[in-house]
Amino acid sequence: MPGLEGRIGPLRNRNFRRFFAGWATSLFGTGMAPVAVAFAVLNSGGSPSDLGYVLTAGVGATVVCLLLGGVAADRFGRPT
Repeated sequence: MPGLEGRIGPLRNRNFRRFFAGWATSLFGTGMAPVAVAFAVLNSGGSPSDLGYVLTAGVGATVVCLLLGGVAADRFGRPT
């Protein structure tokens, strides 16, 4: 099992550090988006059920896009 030195070895590379910082920032922002939506809905006078509707609409849109993307990937396949 590698020690701490082996685990952080890739961070010595400047390009990887920049990629990792951007990826971590993006992941944090994606995770905080539902929190921001919750505050926006509740601060604008919405009820908790309104918040549920908004979050359900977001999840529903994601599911529809994933299904359509899967159908398109199966139909067209990889480019040759």
